[in-house]
Amino acid sequence: MKEALSALHDPRKARGKEHRDFAGLVTLITMANLAGTRSFQAIADYIEQVPSDILRACGCRVDLRPYHRVRPPSEPTVRRILSLVSAEHLDEITTTWLRSQGFWRDSGAIAIDGKTLRGSHVGGANPVQLVAACDHATGAVVAQAEVDTQASEIETALFLLERRGEDGIRGRMFTADALHTQHRFCNRVGEKGGTSR
Repeated sequence: MKEALSALHDPRKARGKEHRDFAGLVTLITMANLAGTRSFQAIADYIEQVPSDILRACGCRVDLRPYHRVRPPSEPTVRRILSLVSAEHLDEITTTWLRSQGFWRDSGAIAIDGKTLRGSHVGGANPVQLVAACDHATGAVVAQAEVDTQASEIETALFLLERRGEDGIRGRMFTADALHTQHRFCNRVGEKGGTSR
């Protein structure tokens, strides 16, 4: 996975980086997320339990004293890294990697649904809202996008359909809640050769 995530651009300045390997940090965060963590602190707690050889392979800083201890990234570092990553690009890389490893097989039925990210309402900021496309059989997320503050969940769902392209829609059945029972959504699926419910 780390090799796949190396496609992500590291937007940090060259100086002052405690952990130099950006793809390694995102790999650790992704591991935590795949293990079911749902908050910044839970991600940091998970990474703290990762064996030191894996932390070292992911580019975490090694303190020479005491005992060449590998220092895992802290909760503020996790929060900072996630604020720098393009959610769409990360989602695309992770989904492609999971599919290449055989973790997801297309059942032909996709559910579209919106959710508010738990633990994302911090310091008075608006909580993060996502729209996800999930495989019916496995529950695997095959695509997701954050709802922009200037857009709606409906617009984001249409954007997800466009991202899947015609090959990702043709011959598949799409289900969605009542919010998406609109002509635009159903027509878009129908135009690309899919069916909607």
